[in-house]
Amino acid sequence: MRDFEKKNRLTFYCGTFSRSIEVNPRRSNTMGKSVSLSPNSFAFAGITAQYKKLFLYLETALPNTHKVSPNQTDVKGYAIFIGHFKKKWGATFFASYNSGLLMATNGSRPYLDRKDINRFSIGFHHYTIFNGDKFSYQSANSGGNQQLQSAGSFMLLTTPSYVNIQSKGSIIPGEILQYHFTGTNMPLQSLQLLSLQVKPGYIYNFIWQEGRCFFSPAVYAGIGTDYHKLKNKSENLRGLNMNVGYRIKTVAGINNDHWYITAEWLMESSRSFLYDSHLNNTYKEASFNIGWRF
Repeated sequence: MRDFEKKNRLTFYCGTFSRSIEVNPRRSNTMGKSVSLSPNSFAFAGITAQYKKLFLYLETALPNTHKVSPNQTDVKGYAIFIGHFKKKWGATFFASYNSGLLMATNGSRPYLDRKDINRFSIGFHHYTIFNGDKFSYQSANSGGNQQLQSAGSFMLLTTPSYVNIQSKGSIIPGEILQYHFTGTNMPLQSLQLLSLQVKPGYIYNFIWQEGRCFFSPAVYAGIGTDYHKLKNKSENLRGLNMNVGYRIKTVAGINNDHWYITAEWLMESSRSFLYDSHLNNTYKEASFNIGWRF
């Protein structure tokens, strides 16, 4: 492992992301009763500057890349990510808020504008790195330092999180309420999940030219539990349910003393088993980064 003498970094990046929140019936013979909610996903570009302990982050959406034109919807989203890694552990904090969501039923188009639905999530990923002496997560994930020889590590990814989806009307359209959750026809106004998920995994950093080129795939999969709270006009339902999830990430790049280039692909998905429904939350992201050290 080798740390770079130049500690300050300036990075330009661009990419695209998508998130889908799907509610699918668990019972058979329910074709056409699924609901898919999503933000108005878009391509993005930005710049980060790290100087000593000062960190600057600027990002903007690229024009004409939204699912629905911003002139035709008031759906908006906000997110923040903060990460810090050491030799044998690391953590990334995340929080997001969606003011309104787009809705499609059973994959139908065009999207419906659900301005009445708000979503808030917060949590963090904690990484336990079992081979921190020979493997560098900072090198494999972002080119933060330079791993000199190929090596990998078993990982343990622990994720506590909280999600709150609310609507003044009903999160699930009234005509298909009977096929979801407890099967009542009462409007579902609030769905809250306090979750803990544990995903063992493995990451390997393939190294060429003494660390100047690298390719790093990572896979995690595991199970957990949710403490759920469902609310309609007449009752609150509370209880525990099971969830399962996985995370796949691949990073490839060129990394040297003066500059670095990386390409990243991420897919993360979690499924909660809630009464008569499967609640699937899937996030995908692809990005390209180019940076300079100074």
